[in-house]
Parts: sequence; structure tokens; C-alpha cells
Amino acid sequence: FFCVLCLMLAIKHLLYVLLLCSSTGFFTPLAPRVSPSFSHKLSAVEERMLVGSMSGTHDEERALLRYTLSGHLNRTYIPHEAHDRIATLSSDIYLKERLSGVSAVSSLLVTIAESLESRGGMTQTDVFDGAFVNNWDVGNLVSDYLLQRLGGEEECECNNKFE
Repeated sequence: FFCVLCLMLAIKHLLYVLLLCSSTGFFTPLAPRVSPSFSHKLSAVEERMLVGSMSGTHDEERALLRYTLSGHLNRTYIPHEAHDRIATLSSDIYLKERLSGVSAVSSLLVTIAESLESRGGMTQTDVFDGAFVNNWDVGNLVSDYLLQRLGGEEECECNNKFE
């Protein structure tokens, strides 16, 4: 009986606190803050993260991505045939996505990482056999590469540098 009485008293105090807080405006839901001038305009940061502003054609960018990614993996780790396989698959996914109209670096990162995880008839073990990276590492490498190609000024020490 004592436990039930304590529980009822605790609920009463909780309700009192909730009522007090809601009457003071403490628990009012926050409305989303949308700029009144927002009319599907991208911010300057978002504009810099669109690969549509890169100078080459999709095929040229694909070839450059493949070459750069393979070379970067071979320089960072030991040279391995898996790096060529990873770079080829990543650049193929990049091309497919660009031809379908995807231009946001973040979308490309996620699509490349997820596609490498379940690549058609190949398992992730087949794709990454012998490599020291996984699908998300590669997605992040591709996004770092694309941001470097776009000439982003927002660099940090954690970004990979490509030659």
C-alpha cells in the first residue's frame, strides 16, 4: 500500500511540474525555422557541394576518379589488385548516379558506400578481398576527392589529400 501511495504522489508532482512548465512556455514545441526568403535556393556551402560545377564530362570525371582513387589506395596501403577493383566499381557507380541526375556529394557518398556493400552478384568479400578499407571508407574517400576537386575552402586535417 505504501508503494502505491508513493507512486501516486510522484505522479501528482510530475503532473504539477508539467502543468507549470507548459503554462510558462517551457515545453512549447519549437516551430521549424525556415527563412522567409527560402525559395529552393541553395546556400553558398550547398552550392560548393554539387559536383555539377566540375569542369570535365561525366566520363572524364569517372576516369579521373578511378585513377586517383586507385592510386591513393595503393600509396596509402600496399599496392593491391583489390584497389583497382574498388576504384573501378566506385567510378562506375559515380557515373551511373551522375547520369541519373545526382549531383550532391552527400548523396554520392551514401550511394557509393551502399552500392559497394551489395554489388550485384559480387559479395563485399569479393570486392574488398585483400583491401584494408571497407565500403564506407571508400564512400568517404570519394566524397573527400570530390570536395577537393570542387575546390572547397572548408578543409580540415581529417580530409584525405589526393595527388
